[in-house]
Amino acid sequence: LNEAANSSWVQKQHTAPVQTHRAKPLGIVAALTVFTFAAQLESQHESTAERRIPQLAQAIPSSPIAQTQLGALHRGQGEPAAAILAYRKALDLVPDYDRAINGQDEAYKQAVREGSLEQTSIEECSKIRHSGFSLSAFEWGKEAAQLGRQETATRSWRTAICLDPGNIKAVHSLAVHHAKRAEYERAVYILRRGLQHRPSSEPLNALLASITSQFE
Repeated sequence: LNEAANSSWVQKQHTAPVQTHRAKPLGIVAALTVFTFAAQLESQHESTAERRIPQLAQAIPSSPIAQTQLGALHRGQGEPAAAILAYRKALDLVPDYDRAINGQDEAYKQAVREGSLEQTSIEECSKIRHSGFSLSAFEWGKEAAQLGRQETATRSWRTAICLDPGNIKAVHSLAVHHAKRAEYERAVYILRRGLQHRPSSEPLNALLASITSQFE
C-alpha cells in the first residue's frame, strides 16, 4: 500500500503543471529611468550653459576663456558671425590662444559652407572681414550655380561680399544673377556698392554701364 501511495504521489508530481514565476523587468525599467534622468540633466545643462556663458563673458570681458566659450556657444547655435566676434575678442586678449584660433577658423568655415552671412548687417560684416574665406565662399557659390542650385549660390556670393565687399567676382556674379531676372535696381545697387571698394574694376563698370543703358 505504501509503495502504491508513493508511486501515485510521484506520478502526480510529474504530471502537475509547473508553476513559473516571471521576474518583473526591474533592470530594464531602472535603466530606462536612469537614461531619461540623464537626458533631462543634459538638457538642463545645455539650457543653463546658454544662459550662463553669455553672462560670464559679459561679467568678465577680460577673460579669453569666457569669450572662447561664448564663441563655441554661438557656433553651436548656428551663428558664425557672432562666434567670430567672440573669438576675435579672445584673440585680442591673447593673440596665440590656440582654442580661439581654431574656433574662429571653424566659424569661418561654417559661414562659408552654410552661406549664413547673407543677412548680416554691413556694420557687422566690417568687423569680420576675411579675404581668404571670401574667395572660398565665392568658389562654393560658383560650384552651386554650375549644379543649378541658384539659391545656394546667391547665399554664398552674399557671404563672400560680407567677408570682402571688394570681391569683384562675387559682386559681378550676384549682379548678373539679379540682372538675368530683370531685377535691375537690385543689380545696380550691388554693383555700385562693389565699386565703392573697387572703383577701377573694369568688369563691374562695364556691367553697370550695360544695365543702366537700358534705361536711357
